[in-house]
Amino acid sequence: MKTKFKKILKISLSSLTAISLLIFIIAINGYLKDEKLLFYATGTQYKAFLNSTWEMSEKEIERGNDTYLTVRKEFVMDFGSFEPALPRYGNTSHGLKPGDFPNLSLSLVLPQFSWFKSNPRYPTVLNMSRYKGRLQNNITVFGYESQVSYSFFDDKLFEYTLIIKGSEADKLHRLIFDNISRKYGRGHVQEKKAYETQSIFWENTDLKVDYRLTE
Repeated sequence: MKTKFKKILKISLSSLTAISLLIFIIAINGYLKDEKLLFYATGTQYKAFLNSTWEMSEKEIERGNDTYLTVRKEFVMDFGSFEPALPRYGNTSHGLKPGDFPNLSLSLVLPQFSWFKSNPRYPTVLNMSRYKGRLQNNITVFGYESQVSYSFFDDKLFEYTLIIKGSEADKLHRLIFDNISRKYGRGHVQEKKAYETQSIFWENTDLKVDYRLTE
């Protein structure tokens, strides 16, 4: 009887240990999946911006840049194409207030970078919840107050827009344009919107850069 009890106890302890280990493994796996760590990481080796690479998840970008991304509420989709809602009077989708634009001397530069070598640039899907937009605020680029608007598809970065604010339009244009040109070569002038003074794009097999200057 005593031997039988020990055998049952041993089996029970073994079962309890196995169940505990299974729960622990499931919990660890859930954590790694939620945080996009180890084999759940999606970022590629191709740099996008700062410490972010293309196809990084939201969590990976936050961790890599020691930042917190906020929800970008306005995300305009039209038959699979994406166009960021430009911040202007009355539009606060990018965290900017109408008071941030006191006069027409304030310039806004928006270089938009899209990675599309491995993926369709703008995947067309019916389930638009697969897209999401996030913002990184309070950063400085080239000495100017800036903001980054990230676009994700299936939680993978495929596009970002760098929004740079400054009051010296000519100086800011030359600075940004020269930096992009040195990296991507000669750009192509495209038709400007009513609120734009410059509209240029660069495109190769890896990347599309869309540069706009508004005043």
